[in-house]
Amino acid sequence: LHPLWSAAADYDIVTPFTQIFALQCIAALHLPQKLENCTVLDIAAGTGSFALSVAAQSEKGQSSKIIATDSSKQMLDILSMKSTRDLPAHKQSWVTCEVMDAQNLLVADNSINFLGCVFGVMFFPDRVQYFREVLRVLKPKGRAATMAWKVNDLPFLVERVLLDNGRITKDQTPQKATRFA
Repeated sequence: LHPLWSAAADYDIVTPFTQIFALQCIAALHLPQKLENCTVLDIAAGTGSFALSVAAQSEKGQSSKIIATDSSKQMLDILSMKSTRDLPAHKQSWVTCEVMDAQNLLVADNSINFLGCVFGVMFFPDRVQYFREVLRVLKPKGRAATMAWKVNDLPFLVERVLLDNGRITKDQTPQKATRFA
């Protein structure tokens, strides 16, 4: 594991920074105000900037849930505490936390409507596998946003995974349709 994972208690120091990008991620996904029959997946959730922002900004509809995942139980424990502390009572049970490897998501195929990953992808040893997992779990019209910094190979990796999975042809250029923070 990366040394940052052992510093969960101190990680919340960067929340004001990650919060800015969590909001950009939400905007990129074009989330509806009311989430009806939706599952939102937060990958590498850390202490919850994305998941908690989705819960705070959105109205919970029927059968909707937000699943926050991280490889660090300590990060998710802090996220859970913040959910109880910061969200209104009627939204607190909306966010669930699960320890999970982003390269091997324990989520059913075609089950996720919206997926966000804010500054986690840089730490994944196999980014191609991460993007394969994203495609596997997204519903056919599902949307994903991955925020990263200083990862020059991301457009190439996304293109490779889309080509490998038959989602695009060589004529198409996903870089034009994809923004990277």
